[in-house]
Amino acid sequence: MSKYIFDYLTKVSSNDIAIIYKNEFVSYYKLKEISESLATCLEKHNCNDKLVIGILIEEKPELVYSFLAIAKLNAICFFINPKYPTSIVQEVVSKIKPQFVITEPKLVHKLSDSSEKIKEQIIFSSIIWILKLNFFERKIDKTN
Repeated sequence: MSKYIFDYLTKVSSNDIAIIYKNEFVSYYKLKEISESLATCLEKHNCNDKLVIGILIEEKPELVYSFLAIAKLNAICFFINPKYPTSIVQEVVSKIKPQFVITEPKLVHKLSDSSEKIKEQIIFSSIIWILKLNFFERKIDKTN
C-alpha cells in the first residue's frame, strides 16, 4: 500500500478497524502510531533506505507494524517464515545477510547459529525485538 494511501486512510478512518487478530482490534491510528514508533527506533540505530531488514514474526499485528516501519524507511524488507525449520531460517539469513532482523523473543533461537553475528539486541517492546547482525555492511544501490 502506498504511503500516501495509508496516510489518507489514517486521517479519514483513524478510529476504524485496520486489523482484526483473534480478539484484538487495531485501529488505523494505533497501526500508524506503533509502526512509526518502530521506524523511529530503527532510524536511531542507523537503519536507512540502503539496508536489508528481515522480519521473522508469526502472522499477527506485529508483522504488519514491522513491515510498515520498514516501508516508511524505504529499506529492503524480506520475510522469513517462522514455520520453516531452524536450519532453513539460518541458511536464508546467512545468504541474504540482513543488517537487522525484527523478530519476537520466542523465535530468537531460530537465529541461534547466527548468534555470534548478533551484534546488538534492541528490545522495542516485550513482543518485538530488533537484532542488529554483524554481517559486513551491505548497502544496496537503488539508482539503477
